[in-house]
Amino acid sequence: MLYPFLAVFWLFTGAFVFYFIERDRPRNGFLPYPLTTLTLVFAFYNVIRWWASRLTGGRAGGMPRRDWVRPPLRRPGDDVITPDPTFNFTDEPVPKANEAPPVIPPAPGANGSPGAEKK
Repeated sequence: MLYPFLAVFWLFTGAFVFYFIERDRPRNGFLPYPLTTLTLVFAFYNVIRWWASRLTGGRAGGMPRRDWVRPPLRRPGDDVITPDPTFNFTDEPVPKANEAPPVIPPAPGANGSPGAEKK
């Protein structure tokens, strides 16, 4: 997928270089448009790389691996870890800040009557 993108990129780059820079100023010699020629060579090179990768199945080694299977997430010897019960991941509503905390009755005194320890 990268090689066709690069080939199109170099073709557009060559077209822009030719149109905006080299169109009105050809040079004397073997290559009248050197930058445009260079971009066309890069585009042709990427087309050849794409074609060769299609022939070999996308791998540098030759035949494509159609027998590849995704490895399992856990190995057979791994133990399943139970979650720690002290962590609470439930979505309980959070108490609002303007609400008063719940009233807790005072602890009973020595003989069972409330407030006996205040003496």
